[in-house]
Amino acid sequence: MPWFPQPKNLDTFEKELPEFVEKLRDKVGEEFIVRLAPEILEGRNIDSLSRENIKFRKRVRKLFDDIYSEEFLYKIEKRKPTNKTINCGYGAGIQIGSQGECLACDTVPTEIGSVGNIKNHSLKELRDKLLEKFKNTNVDKMEECKDCDLRYFCGGGCKGMNLQRNGSILSPVCNEDSKKEILSSLVKMNKWIYQRK
Repeated sequence: MPWFPQPKNLDTFEKELPEFVEKLRDKVGEEFIVRLAPEILEGRNIDSLSRENIKFRKRVRKLFDDIYSEEFLYKIEKRKPTNKTINCGYGAGIQIGSQGECLACDTVPTEIGSVGNIKNHSLKELRDKLLEKFKNTNVDKMEECKDCDLRYFCGGGCKGMNLQRNGSILSPVCNEDSKKEILSSLVKMNKWIYQRK
């Protein structure tokens, strides 16, 4: 379940979300995961590189870690070496707008993310178009990513953020700091796995 906290309600998320997720998972099962969007997309006087947005991003990531860190690391520990993240999820699910427009992702404009309208196409047709979008945005098809050693950890990043910042869903928002962040997470994960044994 994807959720998009905002600066004005993040305090409430931090205070109430962990207990809410715990109760919900008791009812629907352990496989239930809340995805938190750690990014406020630019527009309406929002600058994604502003100090406030960077603080916001860190707080959202900390909230996710507080809820899922041990479990997430445990799942990664059990992960097969052949598992890899090849995409952020763009095209893996369907977003249906109020007028029936079906999108590969709700962070990408309709003219780019649309696969058609549910009123005019069968679910199989829409699913096939979504799968095509998913395959075409695979990290191995991204020119700037295909040779990166960390590509299967980030999957080429959020396609909506890529589009907004770089003008293309296939042009990643990536720099040395983001790579250091992934490497730091891997070191922490390794320490956690070692301490459990």
